[in-house]
Amino acid sequence: MTEEQARGLGEYIKRLRESKGRGVRELARWSGLDAEVILRLESGHARHPRLDTLSSLASALEITLVDMLAESGQTTACGVPCIAAHLRQCYGHLPESVIREVEERVHRAASENDGVQQDLPPQQT
Repeated sequence: MTEEQARGLGEYIKRLRESKGRGVRELARWSGLDAEVILRLESGHARHPRLDTLSSLASALEITLVDMLAESGQTTACGVPCIAAHLRQCYGHLPESVIREVEERVHRAASENDGVQQDLPPQQT
């Protein structure tokens, strides 16, 4: 996520928290997260928040994870988490350069196959 996206996400979280009349400590209790994590997010200093962190916040703020991901710039056009968010969550040990490379390859493959109907293998019963 870019610095601008991180700041935007932080402002979004803070705006939602304040609209619910909750302080940082209260949101921390509701979400099960440390108040420092919330403060880092709200200040825009968390460039690669974990999906489970965003999910906990979304639940505590009574919004969907998809809405939280969309605000953080981690969804695709179809509204599901992007490949980079998945890789960071499931393969957190990968360097950011590898994650970016995989994401670029996926985007390139998708653009090369736009408009091409892909047949799925038959389901086994």
